[in-house]
Amino acid sequence: MSKSPKQSPDRPHPRREPRIPLPLCLENLGRVFARCADYQTRTVCLAGAGERTLTVCYIDGMARTERLNDYVLRPLAQDERLARVPEGELLEHLRQGALYAQQVHRRTTLDQVAADLVGGCCALFLPGEGAGGQQLHRLLPHLGGAGGLGQGGQLRPAQLLSGAQAEG
Repeated sequence: MSKSPKQSPDRPHPRREPRIPLPLCLENLGRVFARCADYQTRTVCLAGAGERTLTVCYIDGMARTERLNDYVLRPLAQDERLARVPEGELLEHLRQGALYAQQVHRRTTLDQVAADLVGGCCALFLPGEGAGGQQLHRLLPHLGGAGGLGQGGQLRPAQLLSGAQAEG
């Protein structure tokens, strides 16, 4: 059996990047998980007021529901400061402690966000200037889930705007 001159013994099958060649937006994330019955989205009103909303995306069964509720949804719904923060400062406010998460990260590619959701994180999409009228601000601390990740109540760094995992 002969080897192709382009193949290296160290990397016989280089991965095509990006694996999902679509712009990062809420609509495209929905397309990626269109056949996944456990993919969930939820629109949340910040501080319970109807003027400002964001969309939380996660995979049920990979994200721990109780942690998603306690560390992401409850702070978003109850922190009245979120309704008053200027539009351009909201993401930084979320990153600096409005969410009860050890780490919050911003992502720039659909590949990263999809992998993070599969890993048990959640993504927050804020209305904005991004593709499809949405800007995905990716915060997600890994909040436990499948494969023993995040055991013992510890948050594991993940890669979206905010993260949580449902009970397995």
